[in-house]
Amino acid sequence: MTTNGWLQIALFCAVFLAVTKPLGIYLSKVFDDAWMRENGFLEGPWGRATVADLLATKASRQVVGVSPVEKVRNVIARMQEHDISQMPVLAEGKLVGLVTEAQLLNHLVRGEAAADDAITPSVQRQVNTVGLEASLESAMSLLADGSAVVVLDSDVVVGIITKIDLIDFLTAQRK
Repeated sequence: MTTNGWLQIALFCAVFLAVTKPLGIYLSKVFDDAWMRENGFLEGPWGRATVADLLATKASRQVVGVSPVEKVRNVIARMQEHDISQMPVLAEGKLVGLVTEAQLLNHLVRGEAAADDAITPSVQRQVNTVGLEASLESAMSLLADGSAVVVLDSDVVVGIITKIDLIDFLTAQRK
């Protein structure tokens, strides 16, 4: 092949890359899996499952709540009795926060709480919540920020979802 032939091939390749490279980047953004799922073109690993679907599979659907004035000792006993690590804190039936074993432990170790104190200082006021019809994918993204997501139905606490609940649901779906 002549030098002129090689130059033509090199020029063709340069033009081809100049035209297709930006197009390739653009197409990869348009067809990104997250975007496709968000817009209903692609299902996530759990399909179109909702929070209600997950709650229906839980062995225990009982929500164990606690009052913000409950004593630390009693809250710990209830957590042990029900084998749970967090509880919604309810005042007059409304969600006011979440108390976790990690928060209780930190407050006890630092001397910020004693067994006969109210749990009020240990209550996490910022709580991630979802409705029953929320997608499991949205619940998963909320769990990245915390240990649990509280499920509400018309402002009434109807469940709690943890990471292990999602793991159980996903593994049961793939059997």
